[in-house]
Amino acid sequence: MQQSPQPNAPAGDDAEITDTVSRGFARIGEGFSELAAWVRANEAEALAAIGVAVGLYVAMLVLRMVIHTALKRAGRRDQTAFPAIVGRAVGKINSVFLLLAALAITVQLYDVPSVSNGLLSWLVLVAAVLQVSALAQEIAVSLLQRKASRAGDGGSDISSAVSVLKWLIIGAIWVITIIVLLDTAGVQVTALIAGLGVGGIAIGLAAQGIFSDLFASLSILFDKPFKKGDFVTFGTISGTVEEIGLRTTRIRSLSGEQISVSNTDLISERVHNFQRLMRRRQVMRIGVLYQTPADVIEAIPGWVREDLEPIENVTVDRVHFTGFGDSSLNFEIVFWAEAAEYVVLMDKTQAVGLAIMRRFEKEGVDFAYPTRTLFIAGPSGDAIDPREPGEPGTGDQLP
Repeated sequence: MQQSPQPNAPAGDDAEITDTVSRGFARIGEGFSELAAWVRANEAEALAAIGVAVGLYVAMLVLRMVIHTALKRAGRRDQTAFPAIVGRAVGKINSVFLLLAALAITVQLYDVPSVSNGLLSWLVLVAAVLQVSALAQEIAVSLLQRKASRAGDGGSDISSAVSVLKWLIIGAIWVITIIVLLDTAGVQVTALIAGLGVGGIAIGLAAQGIFSDLFASLSILFDKPFKKGDFVTFGTISGTVEEIGLRTTRIRSLSGEQISVSNTDLISERVHNFQRLMRRRQVMRIGVLYQTPADVIEAIPGWVREDLEPIENVTVDRVHFTGFGDSSLNFEIVFWAEAAEYVVLMDKTQAVGLAIMRRFEKEGVDFAYPTRTLFIAGPSGDAIDPREPGEPGTGDQLP
């Protein structure tokens, strides 16, 4: 008669993990038994080994303290500097790990039973995996915070994104740590890795938009195309960046309303950051009357340069007579306003225009404006001046 499986009996991976744990405890008990028997049989050698282990342990503690203190002192002015980061990582080295390391070195110098030696090696391996995970976590988080703190004013605006990324890093490190520990213990982790992969894909598809905006905000953090307070233009939107959030960036438009833009959409566009301007270029075009003599036309570029050079924060690039217009002789004036602010540019443009007007008034040069000249011709086709009396009988005589 076939027996039915008991409802509480572990199956599959659960049974394998339970069996591994049972064998591990059995191995630990066997190792301690052999070690106790070896100590009773070799008391002098055991005391010497204990002395060596204690000496190594104390030396490691002192070395850790010295390195930690030196690096902490080197990075006391800036907690995000590399010496401070490495110093905090050194401070995270666990005393239990150092003790196990000291014991592992000691047993290599003495004829300790192989079972105890193997058990200690396994414990050192487990402690090393945990220690490396703690150090990786500390260094990764510290580097992330260093990047955020050095992002300027924009770093504080995306602190929420940094916090989320910090927990993602910590979670990923410890998931890998658990998998490595299970593999070290002899557990088959292939199915576990496959399950985590499928679960990660499902979560990624379900929260695709959220993760896309999250990593877009991180891209803004690391690449820093703009920060809070910058005036930017992208697409049809122009305005001042007020806040860079976890999912959206808020921009105060020129018309006054606040516009929330998805970070994903924002980094996929061409962003013009006018705050990064060191100076602004301005092109001014003017025209003078056709009746202006050629000598005056030739002198105008020199006059303009002479009058513009004393204006503060204005650098003249070029002044040229550019050609013949429909009703004017045209000039093009190009200058730089040595400031990034648009208001300064407009102030300097006004100052340049007024300086040109004053010089033209002084020299008797008139600005051109759209005009049209009408010529009257007689029956012969010759031009007639309407201000002069016409010939009798022609009908051209003025009253």
